[in-house]
Amino acid sequence: MDKYEKQLKSLKTIPIEKFDDLKSGTKVEVAGVISSKNIKLSKRNEEFANFKLEDRTGEIECVAFAKTYQKYKEFIKEDQAIFIKGDLDKIEVGDAELRGQVKVNSIEILDDATIEDKLEKSLHLRLEERHTEDPELVPKLYALLACYKGESSVYFHIVENQEEKRVIRAHDTYSIQPINELFLRLADLLGDRSVFYSVGEQLKVINKSQAAG
Repeated sequence: MDKYEKQLKSLKTIPIEKFDDLKSGTKVEVAGVISSKNIKLSKRNEEFANFKLEDRTGEIECVAFAKTYQKYKEFIKEDQAIFIKGDLDKIEVGDAELRGQVKVNSIEILDDATIEDKLEKSLHLRLEERHTEDPELVPKLYALLACYKGESSVYFHIVENQEEKRVIRAHDTYSIQPINELFLRLADLLGDRSVFYSVGEQLKVINKSQAAG
């Protein structure tokens, strides 16, 4: 897990130690390494798996029932780094709830490609006075964004006298698909060093020459 530590901080996963603060039934996403597993048979004579998942903050029991186990059993092996989605099932003891277990709904192998796909991606547009004082530019900008609908959020960085004054997150209606054609058109509309794209903690400036290349 150490090799993925920096990237995992940018994912919307929950550290295992934080599960104590969650209510039973909460949908969770968690990444970790399988430290042990136990394959059992149900009353219907179907295989299912219990396994322990560890991250740097703790460990939690997980259960993959028959249907889920059959779909993902190749991923359930000791020392395998995985990303899972599931439901938290806590155990009540008196007035307290213990950490319990995660009922697994899906499993993905945790590798560079999986992490890259799950990192938060967003478009950042630097708007200076020359942009905001042009009455035609903002409508053109919104119209352009609307042509490339997707899941990456858009942020407007408002700059006055070379100083960033505020950041405005665009409505989800204007979330975009991060493709080269859009970057090129945005750089052409706003100019160089006005368009940035972030993946996790990495930020890339998009200039016209870069977008075209």
